[in-house]
Amino acid sequence: MSKIVYLLGAGASYGERDEQKIILRGVPIVSEISDTIKQVILYIKAGHYNNLSKNDYNQNDQERVISELNWLEERCKDYPTIDTYARLLYVSGDINNYNKLKRALSVFLLLIQEVNKRDLRYDGFIASLINDNGLLPDISLLSWNYDAQFEFAYSGYVDQNNRKMLQIWKYLGILHKNIPLQTTQVNKFSITKLNGTAFSFINNNQMLDIFFNHQGQSLVNLSSLMLSEIGNIQSGLSFAWEKEEKDKNRKNQTFIEQVQTKTDDAEVLVVIGYSFPYVNKEIDKKILDSMQNLKKIYIQDPNADEIKESLLARLYPKKETDYEWMLSTNTRQFIIPNELT
Repeated sequence: MSKIVYLLGAGASYGERDEQKIILRGVPIVSEISDTIKQVILYIKAGHYNNLSKNDYNQNDQERVISELNWLEERCKDYPTIDTYARLLYVSGDINNYNKLKRALSVFLLLIQEVNKRDLRYDGFIASLINDNGLLPDISLLSWNYDAQFEFAYSGYVDQNNRKMLQIWKYLGILHKNIPLQTTQVNKFSITKLNGTAFSFINNNQMLDIFFNHQGQSLVNLSSLMLSEIGNIQSGLSFAWEKEEKDKNRKNQTFIEQVQTKTDDAEVLVVIGYSFPYVNKEIDKKILDSMQNLKKIYIQDPNADEIKESLLARLYPKKETDYEWMLSTNTRQFIIPNELT
């Protein structure tokens, strides 16, 4: 349980854009996904991902990856957001295409993060908080994002000769939504992936590590494996509306109940780049309602006033005057509340 809780949305991984809106750092937001998929396909055709491998890629694998990414790009053009299409598939019971969408979106997000440099605000955040023993403070980060930006920033603090994503997850105390993968928490700091993650898993206990442990295999070949319909490969990506049951591996709690347990003594909430979209209303309200000791709220976003109004709607029947508010439109570095200094 943590008295300081961060709530991160897409804006927390936005990074940098140049004058032509080309992504220099970070992860594409929803409106940028279609054009960025085209960019990834060009990188694949140019052999970019194969330069990282000692082995040649398989032509059939390349064709599969490009075909699936083209399909994903077409869906992005057909619907206002990819989440809208995912919701349609889930509610209509089209599970085959729903799983296909999750696999394709996962591959896209992993491949673009290999190309794009990471959002450096995570590096600054970690460097400001980590102590001489390599430990981060007792705070909980709740992230709606699928990306691995925090993991990349933290990777420099682990053994460079034996880096594995699961090792990084252990040190960061990752709590994952829909994969019963156990990671040993080494300190009180933790990151909760509310929407899962773009990684894929084998038999629920082995991660397909596309970044640090691909053992010389072409990233195109690995991506093709992630896109396969082999029964023991599961996407770690999920959406807020996916139903869940109580899990014996989580003390017979649902995932959200476990999140509530981790954050129910929160006194300070820091919201960065999260707009409280209506589709997440139910889960947001469950988490916020459990924070009965909440006293102070920081909001960091270019549209901080609008975010405040959306958050107040989730906090109802609590009133604005029940909290102390700190709003910032300066997004150069992540806010570190006075309570942490």
